[in-house]
Amino acid sequence: MRYLNRLTWSRTPHSLSQVHQLTIRCNLTEIISDDLMDTQALQHTLREFAAARNWQPFHTPKNLSTALMVEAAELAEIFQWMTPEESRAANRDAATQERIADEVADVLLYLLQLADHCAIDLDSAVANKLVKNAVKHPPALPA
Repeated sequence: MRYLNRLTWSRTPHSLSQVHQLTIRCNLTEIISDDLMDTQALQHTLREFAAARNWQPFHTPKNLSTALMVEAAELAEIFQWMTPEESRAANRDAATQERIADEVADVLLYLLQLADHCAIDLDSAVANKLVKNAVKHPPALPA
């Protein structure tokens, strides 16, 4: 969270100046540049982003989970009519890779917000779920 104090959010209605966009991009890059993403710092950043736009009344678990599903559907739409082989190769096209990255990021950002609003400790939740999955789906025995 060491870089969050330098983040400032614009209150302009629909667009940010190019300088402000660059400032946000540089600061966010610093937050996630240490090989691992700091999910708590991102959640804090997302709370600030929503607050600066007065979106908090709309960020309910119901609305966030619905928005998450919409973004996941937009991700699925990219691959909808591709063959399995085409879907594996989709990231080789720069424009398609950017679309995929944008939708993956949207899904992640809504998921982080949903977890934050539901007071889910993501580190614990993921660790616990991995254990449950390992018990439920043990490795195949060699033939």
